[in-house]
Amino acid sequence: MSPVTSTLRARPRFPAPDCHAASAATAWGEARSAIEVIDTIVSGWIGLYSFVTRTVPSKPRRLNVIADIDASVWIDAELDHSEPDAWFALNKGYSLALCTVQDYSRRLAAIEGELRQRTDADTRRAHDARHRSHRQRLIAH
Repeated sequence: MSPVTSTLRARPRFPAPDCHAASAATAWGEARSAIEVIDTIVSGWIGLYSFVTRTVPSKPRRLNVIADIDASVWIDAELDHSEPDAWFALNKGYSLALCTVQDYSRRLAAIEGELRQRTDADTRRAHDARHRSHRQRLIAH
């Protein structure tokens, strides 16, 4: 047996079970603590925003305080129907950065604008479909 082969056989195939478990548990705890800090910062920001503007953003829209998510992505992912948080944003690959009131307003306006465009397009398609159907009935008679 060569020295290399005997060295490979002497090494355990896997690390000791608790070797990585402890570091994973520590990393998990640190990550959750960081998320709690971010959530506290967002809550403070929302409190100041609400005081200044006298409006309280919906829970889903609070994510826009720390993540600039494209309006079409926001709507396609149906984020208005969930309560996304910093953990969600990080897992989806969005970078986190606290925004200004102007940035926040811009982000909300972009989402509202995209929603209006889609609603208008849906309304036009429905109208066109009704018009075609009516026209086809007239032609059939």
